[in-house]
Parts: sequence; structure tokens; C-alpha cells
Amino acid sequence: MKFLSTIKYVALFLVIHLFDIYHLAAQDDIIPDWRKEMEKIVYTPRYFGANAFPISELNSGRLGTRWELEVRGEYHDYEGDKTKDIFARLYIPIAKGKAGVEIRGVIVETYKTDEATKLERHAAETSPPFTCTGDLIVTSYYRLLQSDRWLDIMVSGSLKTASGNRLADARYTDAASYWFDMTAGRNLWQTADKSYFFRLQGMIGFYCWMTNDMIHRQNDALLYGFGGTLNIKNLSLSADCSGFDGYKNNGDRPMIFRSKLNFEYKKNILSLRYNHGIKDFLYDTYSIGLIRCF
Repeated sequence: MKFLSTIKYVALFLVIHLFDIYHLAAQDDIIPDWRKEMEKIVYTPRYFGANAFPISELNSGRLGTRWELEVRGEYHDYEGDKTKDIFARLYIPIAKGKAGVEIRGVIVETYKTDEATKLERHAAETSPPFTCTGDLIVTSYYRLLQSDRWLDIMVSGSLKTASGNRLADARYTDAASYWFDMTAGRNLWQTADKSYFFRLQGMIGFYCWMTNDMIHRQNDALLYGFGGTLNIKNLSLSADCSGFDGYKNNGDRPMIFRSKLNFEYKKNILSLRYNHGIKDFLYDTYSIGLIRCF
């Protein structure tokens, strides 16, 4: 009798175990492997996080002569995505403003998406399971012309590394990109001491990034920007409309309106920003930063 009882327990164990195996197999059929879902991710600003495709900053066309160290807190608001991050930037002037190098990137990022956005982006999670960090971007600047009578013109080249993580959640691309641009600016009005002025500036360039398309491995885009700056002593207000136009037209043509208010006091600059996504970039961004000049 004990032998038969043991057989019954073994049989029951095997039945339960086989049921668990079947149940897990059925789950695999219902919930696709997230690695397979990554193949469906669209490598464009429309279907990625707020910091995946940085749009080149529209500068004045004149390079600074001071070292700058900036730390900025940012909040990106979109109907299906709430993102917070800490951004840092270091600018190093070379040859008294004839050239310069800038290193910048998101140090840490946290986010919360809804299920609809998760499905749209083919993401694995709606929030980071561990610390999310951004891409490191290195930019070199070169002055071509500096003239109060004519124009200030500079060119720059930027390289975005693949250091950012959470590709599974469509936060960063895990692929390199680069862009080149030329910026020109001119004061339309200014006082004799240049403490008050109104300036116009424009930018045009080329933007390229790698994708997961096995046929068209990269997307190329026209980079552009135009805007103005009003300066009143140690207070400046600037606004611009910038973006780039990819050739695939699959969410790769972001356009944003950016505004920035800077107040400088004893080599410290308090910077307030507001950005509004117009096309293929659906975020409103609010940020506050502190810049220390040396």
C-alpha cells in the first residue's frame, strides 16, 4: 500500500509539473520576447524618449572665451510619458574664443510611460528597472568670421556616443550619430557699450544617425534653426525654432520651439528654459540650470 501511495504522489507531481511547463510555454506564446520586440522599434524622435535625439543648440555665432560648467534639472511632459533628468555640460574655450570643445550629456534619467505609449514604442517596461543614463556628446566649435559690421560665423561638429542605456524601453538608441552645422549671427541693434542689443541668428547643417533597418542602415537629415536674442545688461532672453528633416518621413522630422531666460550675477548664470514640441517631438520641457563661468 505504501508503494501504491508513493506512485500516486509521484504521478501527481508529474502532472502538476507538466501543467506548469505547458502554462509557461503558453505564456511565451502570449508575451513575445522583448528582444524580438526591439526589432520593431522605429529609430526616430517620434518613437523614442525625450533625450534620444538631441537637436543642436542654436548659438549666437560667436564663441565664448570663458570656461562654463552647467548642471540642469529637466522635466519632459508628454501625454504618455513623464521624464525627469539631470543634465551636465562643460565648455572649454581654445585660443581666446577662436575654437572650443563641449562635453555634455544626461547623467541620470527616470521616466514613467503609460501602456499605450509602451505598445506604440514596442518597449519592454513603463519605468526603468534600474538606473538609466544618457549618451555622451562631444562637440568641437571653430570660428570662421567675427565682424560687427558683417556677420559672426562659426561651424561645429558633434558626435553622440552609444553610452545611453534602456534601448529595450526606447529611451536611447544604443547607436552612434553625428551632425555638422554652420551658425551665423548679427546684432541688428546695439548700444555703444553693447550692454543692450537685439540679435538674429540662424543655423543650417547635416544630421545622421544609425538605425536598425537592415537595408537602410542610417537616416540622413537636413538640420536647421533660426531665432533671436534680446540682451539687457546681465539679462538675456532668446527664442528659436529648430529641428531636422529625415528622408524617411516616419517620425524623423522633429521641430521644436525653444525659449531661454538667463540672468548673470558674479560669473554665475541662472538659466530657465521652456521647450515646446511642434512636430515629431511631442514633449513640453521645463528646466532650471546653474552655469558657473571661470
